[in-house]
Amino acid sequence: MRKLKIIGVLVLLSFFTTGCMKMDLSMDIHRDKSMDFVIIQAVDQELLSQQGGEVDASSMMQDSNIEELKKQGYKVEKYSEKSMVGYKISRTIDNIDTVSTEKDITSNVGLSNTSSEIFTVKKGFFKNTYKAKIVSEDSNKITDQIDSATGDDMDTDIEMDTDTDTDATNLSDIDYSSMLQGMDMKFSVHVPYKALSQNATEVKDDGKMLIWDLLKLDDSSMMFEFELYNSTNISIVAGIIDAILIVLIILLLLRAKKIHSKRQSNSVSM
Repeated sequence: MRKLKIIGVLVLLSFFTTGCMKMDLSMDIHRDKSMDFVIIQAVDQELLSQQGGEVDASSMMQDSNIEELKKQGYKVEKYSEKSMVGYKISRTIDNIDTVSTEKDITSNVGLSNTSSEIFTVKKGFFKNTYKAKIVSEDSNKITDQIDSATGDDMDTDIEMDTDTDTDATNLSDIDYSSMLQGMDMKFSVHVPYKALSQNATEVKDDGKMLIWDLLKLDDSSMMFEFELYNSTNISIVAGIIDAILIVLIILLLLRAKKIHSKRQSNSVSM
């Protein structure tokens, strides 16, 4: 048998063939400032069986990793859709102000994010303006490894055995463009009001649904800006206005009653 030197990225290629991998990340931001964050990671069942793995999501993530995610406040569920199996990892943030700062920051979307801050906020009395500048380390790592496979500085430290001396693996024969097209990696954001600015690759719902294809980003980061109203402050002001109106109405009624009483008194005296 002859040993062939194979680029390290081939380890990943077995998982990134056409239509076999899915990674969807989504943020659903609500008017009350709560936010639902969901990550779906899945692979094709047929691919798992071809790689000698069990046709089950449990082969994708260790129990220790799941427990660690739960400690961080994530809910971890098994995911299944058509031929895809994997995990749905979700977390609800009650108020995005708790993950916002007045500093200009860049955050990472994904499970590797160790920072608790996601948004840069400019606070106002009636409404706040939030700005997000986000990178995806997971997609960057994958695209970097694929890009390196087409370059000259290939890593050829991994060796694999072949059963014949005539068969050879030619890296130039790999259809990387087809491989990328088969990978579904997206980040989507839904905001309650039209975004003030964004660099999304696709925009829907009158500017309220923003979608980035993580493998076709023109910029190194995903950016969007939006506004949310401070319902507590608005309610306080509305309550004060209502109280003032009620007092004015009472004063007007008392004044009208006093005038009416005075007129009646004058008519009696005459």
